Amino acid sequence: MEPVNPEVGGIELEPGEQVMVVNPEKMELLAQRASGAGWIRIVGILAVVNSILIVVGADLQFIFGLGITTIVTAVAQAAEAGVIGSAIALGFTLIGCAGALFFASFAERGYAWAFVVAMVLYALDGALWLVFSDWIEVIAHSYAIYRMYLGLAADKELKSRFA
Repeated sequence: MEPVNPEVGGIELEPGEQVMVVNPEKMELLAQRASGAGWIRIVGILAVVNSILIVVGADLQFIFGLGITTIVTAVAQAAEAGVIGSAIALGFTLIGCAGALFFASFAERGYAWAFVVAMVLYALDGALWLVFSDWIEVIAHSYAIYRMYLGLAADKELKSRFA
């Protein structure tokens, strides 16, 4: 019988064979950070989806998205600005989406500033819905910010425990 290495849970190893030991707490924190970054990403993606839905006249909107891009697209449609107005509104939305994807990519890699900037910008975006007293959107924005915060908290915990 081959010697058993107690450091890897009693697994029998061949000579020269290596085993990677995974810390489950660290993996959970990495998953939480990725989830928080995912919320930033989904906001940007749904902003584009919502704008397209407005342009095609669908009577459907997702509650997670960017309020500013929804408002700009709706105003362009209401003003009957035509194809050019819709294209400008969609371009504006794509810029918002690109910004969200930019922050999400940095947040996922452990840059705390990306979480903070995304949360502040999304809070300002949510404040637009206060003007219209759209409480469902305000609550949805608050929930998304909370989920982003959980990603930031996991990032801070990762850095303090596993740096």
